[in-house]
Amino acid sequence: MEGPPARARRAQGGHRSARLRPGRSESRVQARRPDALRGSPLSVDRGRGREPRHAHPGAPTRGPARRRGRPSRGRGRCRPRAARHGQRFGHDAAAYTGASPRLPGARAPGPGAPCHGRAHPGFQRLRRHEAAEVAGRLPGAEIGGRARGGGSTRAGGWSGADDPYRAREQGGVGVRGRRSQRPLSVRERQEVQEVPRGVSANAAGGSAAVPPPIVVDPNPGLVRSAIHLAYDVLWLVAIVLASPWWGGRSIIDRDFRRNVARRLTFGLPAGAPRGGRRRILIHGVSVGEVKATAGLVDALRADHAELEIVICTSTNTGEELARKLYPDLLVVRLPVDVSFLVARFLRRIRPDCAVLVELEIWPNLLRQANRRGIPVAVVNGRITNSSFGRYLVFRSALPQFNRISLFCAQSEQYALRFAELAHSSHRIVVTGNLKYDGFATGPADPADDLRRVAVVGAERLVIVAGSTHEKEERWVVGAWRAGAPGARLIIVPRHPVRTRDIVRELTALGAPPQLLTTLRETSEAPDPDRPLIIDTIGELEQVYGLADLVFVGGSLVPHGGQNVLEPAALGRPVLHGPHMQNFREEAALLAEAGASRCVENERELADAIRALAARPEERETMARAGVAAVTAHKGASALTLRALEARCFARPGA
Repeated sequence: MEGPPARARRAQGGHRSARLRPGRSESRVQARRPDALRGSPLSVDRGRGREPRHAHPGAPTRGPARRRGRPSRGRGRCRPRAARHGQRFGHDAAAYTGASPRLPGARAPGPGAPCHGRAHPGFQRLRRHEAAEVAGRLPGAEIGGRARGGGSTRAGGWSGADDPYRAREQGGVGVRGRRSQRPLSVRERQEVQEVPRGVSANAAGGSAAVPPPIVVDPNPGLVRSAIHLAYDVLWLVAIVLASPWWGGRSIIDRDFRRNVARRLTFGLPAGAPRGGRRRILIHGVSVGEVKATAGLVDALRADHAELEIVICTSTNTGEELARKLYPDLLVVRLPVDVSFLVARFLRRIRPDCAVLVELEIWPNLLRQANRRGIPVAVVNGRITNSSFGRYLVFRSALPQFNRISLFCAQSEQYALRFAELAHSSHRIVVTGNLKYDGFATGPADPADDLRRVAVVGAERLVIVAGSTHEKEERWVVGAWRAGAPGARLIIVPRHPVRTRDIVRELTALGAPPQLLTTLRETSEAPDPDRPLIIDTIGELEQVYGLADLVFVGGSLVPHGGQNVLEPAALGRPVLHGPHMQNFREEAALLAEAGASRCVENERELADAIRALAARPEERETMARAGVAAVTAHKGASALTLRALEARCFARPGA
């Protein structure tokens, strides 16, 4: 006969008999849990500090159904990643998965949903405005917890004693311990969710101090020095082995020779910033990242005129675009990540703060910046599933995420991944996607010379295929011929260096294209029955402005997609393929708004072109939905600037 303590444990759902065992009815176990958690497939298993092994109610644990693709009995591989990380970091897992009864707008996966990789396809994060309406959370949430040593708990954070990372550092069980975690009560869960996002801990009634920027080396010692020495040796060996190739190409290719010289830090400006001003270095690896910085650069210029901004990039196309967007700013190349080259680069540029767009981090760049007292921030932070897995393997060695003073993440999911890699969450802020601020919404006004050669006849439908990759050009031409042969087709390759190969391929298909540079430089007349190839850089936005319908490339081939927000912001209906893993959130946003369509292959692309070409009212509806979706998500630049001011611009003791 059980005594009062046992009955109390059973009433709280923590008794051993309440665990979900193979073959045990889900309903019997749910009946023993508190009312607030009953019916939630992600409620915490108090017996061992984990969620139940079921990914959704009714999923079998054995038998033929398991082999038909339903979740297995493994250690939670079919659970949504955000749910696993949410419990690990002390958050309400259901708030990220949409399974919480407090979030009626969310959807939970249904029985029998297949499992792809480590993340359950039923995971669906609430749209930003839905989460704000339901839970009172606004953009700008801090994932961070209480500052170590005291202070109030921030939204979704820990108290100093409950921080699992701190417990591990002090010799406790920590994150991966075997002891059961104390689950949040319904009242505590409600208090966490109702702290408004974007409000600091002090504004929320707490006194937690903002963590100071990292201006010293947090990883000293001979072991770390040996790791970086081995890393430098690998770089130098690779440079020596590749020297015949890059040396020979440098002789015959002037642009490549200039690129090599800049990556080796030749031609860098010397001396302090003009007028003794402070200098901020903003690095974007290529075209997309450089364009994403537009809103942040404008905000810095408006609020911090005392700062001198330096734009840094890694590619020729990125540098060309940066010089075009910011003709009055200094534009430099990021050097090869060898210690003495990075040290020379920072010594010549002399930045007071380094801002890295998305996740362009290099071990020696971080280390040298720490040693020179230069705070490093990651803005518009995002990390894909594949990158996250690789960083988890090497996080204890390189690139050492604890060297970064601030992570401004695009979403809660990315924030949780950064917290896992950095072993901390108090330097992470959710600010949203900077790319929304960089887009001009509404109709564009293309240049007259571009309109003259690209648009032939006002009555013709204009179809633009932007950022296309290998094989996609011929599929687009086939879909154009089958779906709307009377339309004007404009192709903008992602890499213009492929222009000759594209011309050769399309000519073999019986559709010899015209080149934009040829039409501009010669007297050749535009032919609307032939595809037009844009073989220049930096004109994609203007070309989108000419379109009636846009297909975004990199998505019919397993490349990961390209940015679908740019044409949507200009009020253009969007088509894209199924391979959008690098732009999942953007594609999901437009799909939910009704601003885009996903096509699986050339045949479906032709069907979509045919249908939309015959329905101008549907194209107009999709265009308005795209503009509204992008406009609703603006504001990340202001939040990012506020975080930089608090975390990186201020010096300790200032």
